[in-house]
Amino acid sequence: MTASTATEYQWYFNQKAVPGATQQTFTITEEGFYSVFATFVNGECGGFSDIVSTVTTVAENERPKYMLQPNPSNGVFRFTSSFESTTLLSIDVVSSLGISILSLGNFEANGSFQKELNCSSLPTGVYFLRVQSNNNTRILPFLKNE
Repeated sequence: MTASTATEYQWYFNQKAVPGATQQTFTITEEGFYSVFATFVNGECGGFSDIVSTVTTVAENERPKYMLQPNPSNGVFRFTSSFESTTLLSIDVVSSLGISILSLGNFEANGSFQKELNCSSLPTGVYFLRVQSNNNTRILPFLKNE
């Protein structure tokens, strides 16, 4: 990713500063939400970029299959997946700004995994389900309606 010309840069991954990432160009290494804070005019003026959601390409047979249904929904979703070995999952709901707004829990999955997720307390809108497993992060968009 490359930012506009500025005097200083600080790149962020999932709303946390990336240590040492202070150049105009930044190389993405994993799925998630990225932004940059660029400073202009001798450090007196600056601002954040838009947040960019990234998805890395992995061979289809190497990545777990994730499904979120029904989508859209009134807030109750069924998350399903399957894993070849025991996997620890962390599942949370992220806003369109990349902010974690609802933790749905940590789970251990082996083989077929299914969990009902209740997001009915959220207002109507577009959200993202962030599923972290081992060193892998997947982002699944969903629409919560009334």
